[in-house]
Amino acid sequence: MEGLREIDLLYVEDDDETREFVATILKRRVRTIYTAENGQKGLELYNIHKVPMIITDIKMPIMNGVEMIKHIKPDKGNGPIVLVTTAHKEHELHSTLADVHLFKPLDINTLLEAMQSLLASRKKLQTYAEVG
Repeated sequence: MEGLREIDLLYVEDDDETREFVATILKRRVRTIYTAENGQKGLELYNIHKVPMIITDIKMPIMNGVEMIKHIKPDKGNGPIVLVTTAHKEHELHSTLADVHLFKPLDINTLLEAMQSLLASRKKLQTYAEVG
């Protein structure tokens, strides 16, 4: 997965088992992964590390993923956000907040493909901006 080794990532998921499983796989593919169990902790980590890519669940205690994204979005610029949800209605409600929406149960290959695609698109945009 070319390009993923160069990025730092924030992964926010309240389910401990899912968070540990996905983080273990992603640790082998990205430079650094920061994990949080809710949006408040995710926001704190983002404010410290300013990661270029975020993967977050929607429904979490304390602060949900939508609220976290709303706090991050003004600062984030064009960095990709992947929103993970259990219901299609949630996807429709929050379609403008994220670059990619994935549904649970989360398929790791689909997640990795989405991450790779987001990185490729971002590099194309950067190249275009530099040339244009």
